[in-house]
Amino acid sequence: MSRVNARIDEHTEARIAWLTEATGQSVSHVVREGVALYHAQVQARQAGPRRLLALAGQGDSGREDIASDTKRFLGVGLDAKLGTHPAASQG
Repeated sequence: MSRVNARIDEHTEARIAWLTEATGQSVSHVVREGVALYHAQVQARQAGPRRLLALAGQGDSGREDIASDTKRFLGVGLDAKLGTHPAASQG
């Protein structure tokens, strides 16, 4: 295991102290758990739109233009929801 030195503000220090008291766990354990949770949240956020692309073309909508325009349709839908996909500006 490696050692980490970090500067934290008083509010964060108080949160860690509360968590160690409430759980009976060490500061190291609380910080490890916090990093693990934050990592999982960021990873899930970044993987979300990519997982949707993997589903593209798996169903039958009855429309014939879906296969050729899958990325554009999905991009427009993602942009409407997230406001981040460049395909939405293409039409």
